[in-house]
Amino acid sequence: MTPFFNSRELYLIYNPDAELDRKVHALAYSVNSVVHEIDVMRKTITPLHWKEILNLLHVGPSSLINNGHPDYNRLIAGKDFSEDDYLEVLFQNPQLVKGPIGVLHDRAVLCDDPNDILRLDDTPDAEQQL
Repeated sequence: MTPFFNSRELYLIYNPDAELDRKVHALAYSVNSVVHEIDVMRKTITPLHWKEILNLLHVGPSSLINNGHPDYNRLIAGKDFSEDDYLEVLFQNPQLVKGPIGVLHDRAVLCDDPNDILRLDDTPDAEQQL
């Protein structure tokens, strides 16, 4: 499989309409001068690409689902899903993703807080900033 991500550039998978995502976006340029913005509401992320993101995060697909989203009860609550089913849910309903995801090199972070994106910063003085 050809990697979806170039290891030298930061990829930000986010929803620009969400407040947390906009804050993470603002901090992303302090991590890397090249940031590829992937708007989950306008750009299609295939199940294969979601699988690659999950592998970098070291989590299962249900970990990305926001169970507080209004669509959660209608689409997911009380149903039994396989991994492939969850990948299809993410593909068809990207609004259900918990928060922005940053990918740099062979690492990824799901951001629950704007400062989480800084964990991808590998510059020598990055440790002091955190």
